[in-house]
Amino acid sequence: MLDRNTRLNYPRSTLDYPKDLFHLTIADAETSEGDPICVAFRAVPPPGASRIYVRWTPSSAERKRMQQENWSYSYLAVEPLVVTAHGNAILLQLALRFDFETTHAYFYVYTVRSAGRPPSLRRLPACDHRMASDSLCSSGLEHMLGLADIGLICHGDDEFVVTDLQLLPTDDDVDGAPLEAQLCMLRSCSPDQWTLTRPQIHWEKGQAEELSWWETDAVVPCGDSLCYVDFLRGILFADVLSERPELWYVRLPVRIPSGDPADREIGTRGCSNMFRNVCATEGGAVVRLVEVGTTTVFVSGCNSPVSSSFAINLWKLVTATMTWEESTMEEDELWDLQG
Repeated sequence: MLDRNTRLNYPRSTLDYPKDLFHLTIADAETSEGDPICVAFRAVPPPGASRIYVRWTPSSAERKRMQQENWSYSYLAVEPLVVTAHGNAILLQLALRFDFETTHAYFYVYTVRSAGRPPSLRRLPACDHRMASDSLCSSGLEHMLGLADIGLICHGDDEFVVTDLQLLPTDDDVDGAPLEAQLCMLRSCSPDQWTLTRPQIHWEKGQAEELSWWETDAVVPCGDSLCYVDFLRGILFADVLSERPELWYVRLPVRIPSGDPADREIGTRGCSNMFRNVCATEGGAVVRLVEVGTTTVFVSGCNSPVSSSFAINLWKLVTATMTWEESTMEEDELWDLQG
């Protein structure tokens, strides 16, 4: 298990990491301004949490450049974050935040030591592509801004692909497609160039309306594909390792809301990620849906419930037929598994 929150400039008492204590692997790189950055990875077997340690302080040259771009200096924060991970690669975002709004982000891929090679840290070039659409009043959507849309998949020991998928509903019935998609990709074999494609979306009859309200909640690597997941609807499988990627839609075995699922009062879609998740098991080859359902009984006049129980519902996607196999684990079964 990898902790998404990194440790910045830790430990503070020494310039060197305590390798004997933390068993770290370390790699160095530079920012676009030439500032040194050091990233260390501490691998811990389950149930412990593996962590990333980052040593980086923006230089005066970096601050001066921001000032020349008329960026406000009333607030500055440095926020390293683990975006995603797969295989022996970890995608990191290092962001400079001003006034809690404006962000300047760097992306790095940390590669864990493998096949006798030392760990490495590679800075990714900026992605200047935008998604233009007739449904947008602005100049377009920027890529690599929403972390939920960003994916990473490894291929072999040395190659990886970083992706960002933007999806927008169509204003009219363009070729019958409920969504228009734009996929931005960076391959490690061509690390200085982002490529842009508009993948075709495949879906079955009767699924167009539910796709029109799509919002990506998570990106999960599975086999040679990336699974873009909407916890309220389904999965878009993207074969990002192919030369011409396409998207295939598969429904989740859940009740799919009709129309816009956002709450009119608070403007959000709720917190389905608190009780529902999609993951890849069996070496990353099998997609599974996990959902926790609870039953709570209250009695009039009591502030606390008189009883409460839960069950874990599990579904396995059978790729041969693209259907779901269901199983259930009751609360007592789970507690019996404790060592």
